[in-house]
Amino acid sequence: MNFLLVPVLVPLLFFLPGYLLARLLIRKPHALTVGERWFVPVAASVCVTTWLALTLAEFGAFSLWNVAALIAALCAAVWFVGRKHFAAWSLRAFQPDWIFIAIILLALFLFARPAEYVIGNSDAGTYINTGANIARTGAIAIHDAQVAQLPFDSARAFYWQLINPFMLYKAVRLPGFFVADAAQGLVLPQFLHLYPVWLALWDSLVGVQYGLYATPLIALLGSVAFYFLAKMLYLSFRDGQPAGAVWAQDCHIERSGISRSARYDKSCAAERDISERMNSLLRAKNFARLAFFLIVILAPQFWFARYPVAEALTQFLVLTGMWALMHLTPSPSPTRRGEQDLTPDPSPTKRGEQDLTPSPSPTRRGEIGLALLAGVAFGEIFMTRADAVLLIVPLALYFLARLFTRTWRREQWAFLGAFGVVFLQAVVHMFVFAPNYLYYQYSHALRMKNIDKLIPGGLPKAEELFSRGEYLLLLLGLMVLGIVALFVADRVVQLLRARWGNQAGVWWTRSEKWSRIAGTAGIVALVVFAYFIWARPESLYAYVGGATPLDRSANLIKLGWYLSPIGIALATLGAVIVVVRDLNARNAFLFGTAGLFTFFYLEELYSNPHYIYTMRHYIPLVIPLCVILAVRALDWLWNFRMYVGWGERRPKSDYQASPLRWLAGGAFVLWMVYNFYAMGVVDASRANGVVLRAPFVRQTAALGVLKIEPFQNSIAGVNELGGAYRQIETLAQELDPNAVIIFSAGRDEPAALATPLKFIFGRDAFVSVFNNPPGDKIAALVDAWRAQGREVILAYGTNGGRLQIPGYALERVGEASLDVPQWAFAYDFMPRSAWRVNLNYRLFRAVPRAAPDAYPFVLNFGGDDFPYLMSGFLERSPEASTRWIGALVPDARKANAVKAVSGVVRIPALDSGAALNFKVRARAPRDGARLTIKSGDKRLGAFALTQTFVDYAVSVNANDLKRSGDSVLVELAVEPTPDGQGRVLGAELESLQVKRQE
Repeated sequence: MNFLLVPVLVPLLFFLPGYLLARLLIRKPHALTVGERWFVPVAASVCVTTWLALTLAEFGAFSLWNVAALIAALCAAVWFVGRKHFAAWSLRAFQPDWIFIAIILLALFLFARPAEYVIGNSDAGTYINTGANIARTGAIAIHDAQVAQLPFDSARAFYWQLINPFMLYKAVRLPGFFVADAAQGLVLPQFLHLYPVWLALWDSLVGVQYGLYATPLIALLGSVAFYFLAKMLYLSFRDGQPAGAVWAQDCHIERSGISRSARYDKSCAAERDISERMNSLLRAKNFARLAFFLIVILAPQFWFARYPVAEALTQFLVLTGMWALMHLTPSPSPTRRGEQDLTPDPSPTKRGEQDLTPSPSPTRRGEIGLALLAGVAFGEIFMTRADAVLLIVPLALYFLARLFTRTWRREQWAFLGAFGVVFLQAVVHMFVFAPNYLYYQYSHALRMKNIDKLIPGGLPKAEELFSRGEYLLLLLGLMVLGIVALFVADRVVQLLRARWGNQAGVWWTRSEKWSRIAGTAGIVALVVFAYFIWARPESLYAYVGGATPLDRSANLIKLGWYLSPIGIALATLGAVIVVVRDLNARNAFLFGTAGLFTFFYLEELYSNPHYIYTMRHYIPLVIPLCVILAVRALDWLWNFRMYVGWGERRPKSDYQASPLRWLAGGAFVLWMVYNFYAMGVVDASRANGVVLRAPFVRQTAALGVLKIEPFQNSIAGVNELGGAYRQIETLAQELDPNAVIIFSAGRDEPAALATPLKFIFGRDAFVSVFNNPPGDKIAALVDAWRAQGREVILAYGTNGGRLQIPGYALERVGEASLDVPQWAFAYDFMPRSAWRVNLNYRLFRAVPRAAPDAYPFVLNFGGDDFPYLMSGFLERSPEASTRWIGALVPDARKANAVKAVSGVVRIPALDSGAALNFKVRARAPRDGARLTIKSGDKRLGAFALTQTFVDYAVSVNANDLKRSGDSVLVELAVEPTPDGQGRVLGAELESLQVKRQE
């Protein structure tokens, strides 16, 4: 940790480069508000620093000092080369916006609870472990000495085998980490890697635990970018002119050459116009404040501000790129030719006040600084998320429109150049570091929609695609063909414009109104269909979090769980208003891009659709779009004016606020009430009454029908996986750094601890395959490790008894556990509570076996039973003295359909023909539940259980027991009892005793 360096390195990395570049490349800083002048250096610095850090990590040269040195060199070069050309960039002369600051504080309260997803076997855990490994080793590519040294055939005992033909790599070192080249020990982490590099920067600076705050930080920057974008967007609604610039008549009399009286009349008219424009600026600020407030308090926004996946960084990049792109100077409006741009700028004599000073005419060359920022931000999205491929469509349309209409200027060259450079690096990065991940993702999406069937021969297999040069030649040929097609299309368009351009303009003028109306009708029809018809909800409760269909037809309803039905209605009304009144060339790119992503993900989520996790797809653009539209609807309703009286048109004084203002206020209040429900701050049910979850409350208190609970019982207050880092760090410190640790438990659980031990703490951790791990091959590896003087630790968890190592006994050395809260997830209803992730392991040293296991054999289900549990058992708390046979079945209907639950244990084998006595001490959650003892196909005995513990005995012959290595397998099958909390229970076991019959 380098906490003492934070005051030095944070400004160097995340402010100074952007500040210097902005002063050099943005020639009209007075066109930006003071808040934007603070935002631009930070946003540009984040983009530049993270980009350079990724480049270093690609070459295996990442370190905090290397990044700092590179940034310092860049800053020095910019200073020495461009200091004489720096524009004035005032950061001090401004009045604090206390409402904005209050929303920032609210965002900090909601965001600054980072989820401690240091555990493996999850997307978030893969990101965190990749970032930590980059910080520790300096490279994205992982060179694992154990992968290189172990015989691959034997090491497959630890690797998941992949048989999907659309995956390039066929073995998994640990979930999310693919064995790319076993001979070289090359392991590549899943996903794209700009976000892990962002994490690595902060991990290097403050350590992995405090580096978790990097995600809330970038989410806060994304929310601030949304504020500036919303303000700019509102001004584009009002004027169809560039936001940030107040268009008015020339009121600077000193620079005019007209008569005194004419100057006086012109000045008065200009002052009135300026007053109206300043009123528009104030309304734009209020619009942005409300949008900022709403997005901050939405559960998906603050949840994924804590949850370490790439969506928060993607949102920051896309909203920053949109904001910068909208700031590019447009060609002059035909109705405002000759007008000057009057923009606020701090007065040099009165700090905190703003003067209206003339800026250059919009006919002059535009800014390239913001164009470069937009290009870099959009390009970096392709280094962050696989679905960035959708962004190619609106970007291509933007460039084609500029080209065909001959409005391509130097800012478009700057935008295209910056985007092209970053995009080209992103493509190379994809082919080198993520071919397996990307091809699987894209081929999976195509196969889901049966598009692969339109391709002759179908999609090629991954190995074929990346090994045959014909596909590269085909790609190059398509690129050349595309360039030729572009030139041909441009000539055709210019000929059509010359021949039909005027007629097309006249036709559009005549049909624009009806085209907009048709567009709104289509939007309303789609919303009504998706929200009310397609999903076929079973009850109205489905719209507020109740049971809904599992398939994609309910996607809009589930989005409404968190946005609220009121929010969906307001967003629909806002879409109508925008299409009819506000859509123009200034904002068409934003609305078109956001609309594309919204339609794409509402039609199909392309992920495991459990909530709230799958809401991540909506974070970058869908939720910001819905908030903008909803706030636009509230603004329109609030400011709608009714004409008073009859007859001809009257002045504005004859208009008054309409009753729609009451509708706007009521809708907002209802939305806020619902949002408290979505945040989990308030809840209500027939069983529990009304529940209020408040900060600083430690115990539940009842006040009549009202219950007051701790804030952490809500999704807004839960500390997701809180304590995970400390618990795993404690385990890592207890292990010898030279030891090898092998985990064995259920299919998914062991990687939770093994992954951070390997990639965060640098321990050689392995997970044995779940189905029939080859004990003889693992025994040979244990022999080799012991010959090197390395200690081998076996970590047995629940249902980990499948791992049996011939010739080795177990010497207990300790225990490990992970006990953390986790917000529940569900597929068909909105989760409203947290559960606990409770994983327990017993640690044993592998030592050569000196003698066979002794009899009588007693398996205490409250003790060290872990190495003997094969399958069917539930986790228990460390202090528990019993263990349940059962299964986790969250779906109530599936739980009721379960016919039986079974637990399988292994016991030491005896000579054939031996007579044995089995005694099981057990109980059931209900009287009469039947317990059947079996071994293979042999039924050994059956009993009716009671709700109290009773001993049940049966005599068997050793020949009737199914053999497995040095053990025999015994199955305990029980009639199921659903507990209503996502579990199906069988029997609660206290002990199993096996002894010879005399």
